[in-house]
Amino acid sequence: MWTSLATASSTCLRAGSGHCAVQTISLFGTQVTGLALALTAAIGLQAPPAEMGVIGTLNVLPFVFFGLPAGGCGWTRCSGGGY
Repeated sequence: MWTSLATASSTCLRAGSGHCAVQTISLFGTQVTGLALALTAAIGLQAPPAEMGVIGTLNVLPFVFFGLPAGGCGWTRCSGGGY
């Protein structure tokens, strides 16, 4: 998560204050959601450690399946295809 915060701060310096405020609010909401999900599972549902590990893994999967192909990896570089 710290990598995304560092990336957002460098983007804010280039894009201006309007984009910076929106990006900050979005990242704050993402962090709160991750914390709320973990606390709900641990305290409310009394999940064992193995289930907490599964929840942590599921929390990263959207980034792997959507974030990397969309911008972090790039379709042309990773797949070897061209335009």
